[in-house]
Amino acid sequence: MHNIMKKFKIKDISFMAVSIALMYVFGKVLYLMSRFFPIPGSRVIFTTPLFTFVLTAAVLKTKKIGTISIIMGLLALILLRLTLFGALAVGLAGVLTDITTLILIRSYSDYKSIYKTLAFHSFYSIWTSYVIISLFIENSSFIMGNAIVVLLVSIILYFIAYYVSKATIRLFESRKLLDKKTHSFRE
Repeated sequence: MHNIMKKFKIKDISFMAVSIALMYVFGKVLYLMSRFFPIPGSRVIFTTPLFTFVLTAAVLKTKKIGTISIIMGLLALILLRLTLFGALAVGLAGVLTDITTLILIRSYSDYKSIYKTLAFHSFYSIWTSYVIISLFIENSSFIMGNAIVVLLVSIILYFIAYYVSKATIRLFESRKLLDKKTHSFRE
């Protein structure tokens, strides 16, 4: 962990801390709203746009694989006081996303590498939630019936996250916040 943290600058870590705060505060509001809809997996569905926006900004800032694992891992630690299983699902989705990113692209070299791989976070979020709840919580309203439904929802969430991430990058570009040479925020 120490070697990973050495690669991040203080401003990267500060940006990640702000990201975690945004995800926690607004994610909590979205989670409460999602409870009014009897859709299995509604928490993941409701938080996908927010989490994708924040994670895209964080990756644009750091340009380092591991950013998502750190953010989601720390968010998971915060969530531990509310739910062990939710925290486990959140942290695991972050790790799986970074592992997939490492395997597929090795580094964030351009905008496309960001939005193609970052969208896996939503894909994995629905799966980690489904698997953990299936294993540990009987009679949960999250259970969608079978893996085919989960697969369909996860694919839909991947594409939603893909387009939200792409739109986030376009928004930052239109505001002249990004450096086209480095594919990250201007200093």
